[in-house]
Amino acid sequence: MIIADTRMMARALTERWPITSQQRELMMRVLMSIAADQKNSPRERTSAIKALIAADAVNVKVDQVEQERQHHAERMKSDQLDRIAMAAKQLGLARVVDAIATERSGSNSVGNVASNSGGADSNGTR
Repeated sequence: MIIADTRMMARALTERWPITSQQRELMMRVLMSIAADQKNSPRERTSAIKALIAADAVNVKVDQVEQERQHHAERMKSDQLDRIAMAAKQLGLARVVDAIATERSGSNSVGNVASNSGGADSNGTR
């Protein structure tokens, strides 16, 4: 295989060209076989290894972006619950405040909910 083909595969992988997962897997296998084959020139093997490293870097970046997106979504939910709880508290809706506090105690949310002490009456107020 010529180095230009290896470089094109590297571009397809790093630039996230619209290819199927089967095509992507096949390219990775081809690159791994080029890198492992002692019969290939050092230049060909190096080109394949660079392509594999670049593809791995893209995968790491995609994972990092997904983790950041998930953290942001959790934080937004937490902030939203804080705002709802504060509004409910100001309106005297103890059941809403209690429900949010109950949900928070069962999760690892970082937000904090202020609630009144004492039980709610039949109207949900304290």
